[in-house]
Amino acid sequence: MLNKRIASHPDALICPKDISRSPFSSKKLLEFANVYQVLGGRFSEVSGIHEGVFVFKGVSHNYGALDNVNWDQPFVDDPSMINWWHDLSFFSFALPLVDEDPLAGVKTLAQLVQTLEARHPINKKAGIHFTWSPIALSLRIMGLSSAVARAKAAGVVSNVPELLALAKHIAYCAAILELTTERYLGYNHHVFGATALFVADLAVGEYGFARNDQSEAYFEEALSAIERHVLEDGFWDERSPSYHIHMLLLARAIAATKNAKLTQQERIDALINRMCTALDCVVHTDGEIAVFNDSAMEDSVPPEDVGWLALGLEQYYNMLPDAGFAKLVVGDTSLIFDAGPLGPKDMVGHGHGDFLSVEICWEGERLIVDPGVSSITVGAERVWTRSALTHNGPTMDGFEPADFFGVWRVGRRGQASFDTQDVLQSPDGTFSISGSCDGYSAVAGLVWRKVSIMPTGHIHIEDKWDAPPNGTARSAFLVPDTWSVKQNRLGNLALCSKLSGVSLVIDVKGGAVVSIEPSWWFPKGPMVPCKATLLILRPKGKEMAICFTPDLAGEFGR
Repeated sequence: MLNKRIASHPDALICPKDISRSPFSSKKLLEFANVYQVLGGRFSEVSGIHEGVFVFKGVSHNYGALDNVNWDQPFVDDPSMINWWHDLSFFSFALPLVDEDPLAGVKTLAQLVQTLEARHPINKKAGIHFTWSPIALSLRIMGLSSAVARAKAAGVVSNVPELLALAKHIAYCAAILELTTERYLGYNHHVFGATALFVADLAVGEYGFARNDQSEAYFEEALSAIERHVLEDGFWDERSPSYHIHMLLLARAIAATKNAKLTQQERIDALINRMCTALDCVVHTDGEIAVFNDSAMEDSVPPEDVGWLALGLEQYYNMLPDAGFAKLVVGDTSLIFDAGPLGPKDMVGHGHGDFLSVEICWEGERLIVDPGVSSITVGAERVWTRSALTHNGPTMDGFEPADFFGVWRVGRRGQASFDTQDVLQSPDGTFSISGSCDGYSAVAGLVWRKVSIMPTGHIHIEDKWDAPPNGTARSAFLVPDTWSVKQNRLGNLALCSKLSGVSLVIDVKGGAVVSIEPSWWFPKGPMVPCKATLLILRPKGKEMAICFTPDLAGEFGR
């Protein structure tokens, strides 16, 4: 209803604040920008933007000229390209565009926002276009403000007329965002909005140069919104590694402004430390995240860009009891185990049916993967990406541990949890952790999984079903196409790396591999499908063990 009121009376309800005499000159804004600019690393091809050519995740669209750019979905027949449309509306590409050529970048950005305002005005007839939605406004304010602050620091002078055009656009965006920030929804949407309002104040308001009540209020709102949704173990409570990084980046950027009172600065510094420590639990030995729960490797930034550092230990584990993740490491091999809930009870939209799933990175190469995100729109692909049958936890044909519907909705929902409060270590140095899931209890009881990694790097996975219906119990492992799947004449199975030549033998006890099928995974989101092989295993009874061991005899080879 509010959007309808805004569209019906934009001149009365959208009231931008006065712009400071020297917009984008605040040292606080520049400090924010110098942290936030790492987000621009996602956009490696920006030179063509000056001529209307946009390239996001390898997908190019040529508008012919800046005046022809239209923020309607350019790939209407391909729902997977909605992320491309988002990137166009979010303007995060402004960061590398300005870093490449500050003055030319500022001029191009000014022309783009003027084109946007002309093509998609807010009025009763047009309504409110996606480009004016809270999430688009938030990302655009932060991207543009940070980019222009860095341009000014690089020597672009204040009297360039395009700067005033950009300042007016940001003030206009902030006025709409103040009315529509998704405070009621909370979580990442609230944090994006609150942080963007703080940044807008620094960018175009007089208070970017001296502390005042408004500035402190926005800072406190952003800080409190992050604090509210970080679990005791330090992880973001939507349980998505990508969103954890997004929120950690914003926390680091607002902390860099030094806008806080001493107590606030202590709070945000402590929060950042907790979040950095927790992040390690979902980062593999290849330096990238596990793609559980609507995560994608290039949706945010690499873990090292928000402070993650490899511990450099030969053997260790990390566990997040509240978030429900555990990580076991030996050398360059890591196993990440998901034994947590779908998400917070009031916000499970990013949850997938990945109860008791694992990801394995063997000697720095992804070996067993989560499917990632194939879609964020209604349809069969979204069902596929959330289904338990797509993930690799112990499950059963024809049953789901939760009722997924729409894009973000969940009805009945099961839960998974760890069976112990810590990783167990046996006398020989083997790390083990186990968990159970109650999502099938109405039809077949509980399911369990125990994962172990030995000092040699060997990995054991033990699955157990309480009372599975005949022939429906299964575990399915997704293997990236960088590994080939081979069988010898006895039916033994091995995975052979196309990159390093290493091969592993898969030994199944109490069950068998019944199907080897071509499939896909989406480590970088819907726009970048990658080939994979799906291995479907079935137990002979109620228990099955899967062991991954090096092919030391060289039976399979490259």
